[in-house]
Amino acid sequence: EVWFIKIVKLGDISSITTGQVIKRKEARPGDVDAIQYRILTLKSFDEDGFLVKEELDSFKASEEIESKYITSKGDIVVRLSMPFTSITIDEESEGILIPSLFVAIRVNCNDILPSYLSLYLNSNKMKKQYIKEARGSAIQILKTSAFKEFEIMIPDMSIQEQAVTLNELMMREKRLLQLLIKENNKRNQIILEKMITGGLNHGD
Repeated sequence: EVWFIKIVKLGDISSITTGQVIKRKEARPGDVDAIQYRILTLKSFDEDGFLVKEELDSFKASEEIESKYITSKGDIVVRLSMPFTSITIDEESEGILIPSLFVAIRVNCNDILPSYLSLYLNSNKMKKQYIKEARGSAIQILKTSAFKEFEIMIPDMSIQEQAVTLNELMMREKRLLQLLIKENNKRNQIILEKMITGGLNHGD
């Protein structure tokens, strides 16, 4: 099967913004007019490319923060440090403050789905490019300007949709398996405890 590929620079199909330097906007302790935000943290980025809401932090700002630093549906947010994970923002993840540890990518062309672009940015092919472009010794950091030059291969829309659907199924399956392992470990731990403390006869 032949499917059309167009190669474009990321900067040509999206606007790319570094997150807010939060020190500049931090409210003073006891400031009654402070505005409370949920804020992205490095821990809130699961390596499989989804947001862990339990790991979001809270931030008190001295004033309202510009909308370009706040997540909205369809945004793609990428860690600027290893492992350079990308996530797509859905309706439930809107209104979160993006600090300067991340870059926000907002697609402005109809040829590519944000969820597909996020998948593409998480691919091994892209990870290799990130490592080439990253700078720093102790912590490898990507500059926001590097993203503008990254080349993106855009396949047919039906291929994009299939890839996104398949990825969602894979992630669901993975999470279910992880849950199953957790439950099994818990059950086996209880059995072990009983065996050790003599709760079971001869380990039966």
